[in-house]
Amino acid sequence: VESVLQDLRYAIRGAARQPGFSLTLLATLALGIGATGGVFSVIDAVLVRPLPYLEPDRLVEVRPFKEDAQLALTMFPREKVEPWVREADFLQDVARHDRVSMLRTDGGSPRTVSGVVASANLDDVLGIGMELGRGFVPDDVTQDRRVVILSGTYWRGTGADPEIIGTGIELDGASWTVVGVLAPGVKYPVAGTSEIWIPYSADGSVQGLERRQVGLVGRLKDGIPVAVAQARADLLGGRLDDALPDAFGWTVRLRPVGEWRANPDTQRGFWLLGGAVVMMLLIAIVNSINLLLVRGQGRLGEFGIRKALGVSRGRVARQIVLEALLLSLAAGIVATFVA
Repeated sequence: VESVLQDLRYAIRGAARQPGFSLTLLATLALGIGATGGVFSVIDAVLVRPLPYLEPDRLVEVRPFKEDAQLALTMFPREKVEPWVREADFLQDVARHDRVSMLRTDGGSPRTVSGVVASANLDDVLGIGMELGRGFVPDDVTQDRRVVILSGTYWRGTGADPEIIGTGIELDGASWTVVGVLAPGVKYPVAGTSEIWIPYSADGSVQGLERRQVGLVGRLKDGIPVAVAQARADLLGGRLDDALPDAFGWTVRLRPVGEWRANPDTQRGFWLLGGAVVMMLLIAIVNSINLLLVRGQGRLGEFGIRKALGVSRGRVARQIVLEALLLSLAAGIVATFVA
């Protein structure tokens, strides 16, 4: 152990004596490792890691579809929602949502907070858990309570107070009671930022402001695949067209929440990007090896003197390995910040 510590101290002094070499090697490895780690963390999150919902394959986004324009919209006119949901027997449950932007007006200068207006059952439909507290309950809607759920990311960014449940935050000049904090990594919709969730009012408005459109997400009944559910949705649309004619029609498209993952262009783009950074990492490794070989060539005289003084080949080899490990460890630490 004593000899290893001696070699380690010698390696540190050697790196300090040649700052140009050490910093070049450090930067080369840090950029290669950092870029690779950063890109593959994105690939893992987008393509590999399961979505943070219960049985995400059964979750579908329900979107109105305009046949003449071949255009899938993201929001339903509110008056069309109830008739369609009431007849959609292929869905176990349906939740409503919309986006909202509010001002947080406590604790200093006002700042914009982006969020989701959610029906009381959105967390149940998605099958998500809470880090702290609870989700919305029907009374939050029927009694027009000012309650709010924080996203896990927003909660951590504002201090991660473990006693935050039951406390108040000020949004748009009014006090809102925090009743829950979403589990880490959970957000909905997948695209965009959502820092808070607030409930709809009993009349479907948000703090007195009418919402004319609403988004729908549903959970398919067990054993019903998306294709079968889509066929039944088409039949339902035909029945509603006859019973309740609508200028825009009743055509609906069911899209799996994770459908964008299966997009071949998305997959190809990410994997090509991953391959590119792997090549970059290999180039960084080869350049680093070349730097170490050049340095080793210049130290042949030093190694010869050490052997003449009785140092074994194993000790010299260990010294070289320790120096390389020391620089690699430092590069890994820097690469963490690069990533």
